[in-house]
Amino acid sequence: MKMPQLEPILIPTKGLSFFKSAWALVTSVRKWRVTQDWEFTLYNGVVIKIPAGFEFDGASIPKPIYMMAGAFLLLMFIGIEISPLLMLILSVLFMLSGLLLSPIGIMLIAGLIHDYAYANGHLLHADGARYDYKNGCRLDYDDLFLKTNLQVNGVIYADYIAAGLLKIFGGIAWEQHRQRRANQTPNN
Repeated sequence: MKMPQLEPILIPTKGLSFFKSAWALVTSVRKWRVTQDWEFTLYNGVVIKIPAGFEFDGASIPKPIYMMAGAFLLLMFIGIEISPLLMLILSVLFMLSGLLLSPIGIMLIAGLIHDYAYANGHLLHADGARYDYKNGCRLDYDDLFLKTNLQVNGVIYADYIAAGLLKIFGGIAWEQHRQRRANQTPNN
């Protein structure tokens, strides 16, 4: 399998005030740019293309979600009663999500394809024609994320955990992209 050619995009922090740079450290996620058109054969035999210039953050967990894990640990440390079992489950889930969902880790390929589908509302055939996976809705692209992960990395437990988190939290990103697409005119 040919890997996509990527370059990291600078996180803009230079020249920011102390508080703005601290906020950027807490909330920013590294983005990547595809530097050459990249083709991939999906599990169903369809060859898709991600064009050069597409920018994405991959299968990443927003930093504020990691902060929630820290908040639970802090509450436990200062003695506020939280069920130990709940604390253990949440801590393990947050740690696993951070380890498994590295945007350049084992879910890079599925994350790239999924981010392109979310950003554009469709994929592209290798010839550049529009390709709607199944019905082209959010849940279809979430399903493709899981199937692509199973095809590429085969780490079944990680793939299903990531797919579950995506089903819970992915609607926010899908809706943001849907509204952005609706507000674009053909000249944008």
